[in-house]
Amino acid sequence: MRNRTSFHCGGVLAVAAICWVAFPAQAEMQSESRPLGGTTVATGALTNEIQAINSLRRDGRYDEAETRCLQLVKQNPDDPSVRTLLVEIESERGQQKNTRASLKRKIESLVIPEVNVREASLVDVMDFLQKQGQTLSADKAPINFVWQVPEQAKTAKVTLSLHDVPLADALKYVTQSCGLRYRVDPHAIVIFQPVPAPPANSPSPHAKP
Repeated sequence: MRNRTSFHCGGVLAVAAICWVAFPAQAEMQSESRPLGGTTVATGALTNEIQAINSLRRDGRYDEAETRCLQLVKQNPDDPSVRTLLVEIESERGQQKNTRASLKRKIESLVIPEVNVREASLVDVMDFLQKQGQTLSADKAPINFVWQVPEQAKTAKVTLSLHDVPLADALKYVTQSCGLRYRVDPHAIVIFQPVPAPPANSPSPHAKP
């Protein structure tokens, strides 16, 4: 009789021990997830998404960052950290637009007295324009030029004669004479090679044979 009672008590203790181990583990698993808009998303997944959004911010890709952040806000409208992130992105995107507009106004207002070159390499002409822009600007701040063209494109020859021309127009004439283009980014003038348009009579890639 004594042995049977001891066995029964031992069984109760074993069950209690199992419950004590299981319940904290279950609570820990629940703490690693959080509800987002009616669904349960792991905290780690949310952290990874925020890191991805911040990476887009660092690259200046604010439109993509805002789109992904808006999705997070929609899923979890009560999370203050996500809302703060969205406000920061919108503020930085506004600053980026202001900086780009300021640089664009600058190159449109600076007038180069003379550009007279004959069979000069493109890179030398662009260096000349860059120095002229810095010299003529009120703040004497350098205008950064970023090249996104093949190396051989920089050696193209330029023959041009211009007088009292805005820097923006000079950049247009020089780049177009070499089959290139330029665009104004927030902190630099980017010189790039446009993608050629397909021939007018070429079949559509979606057309059936």
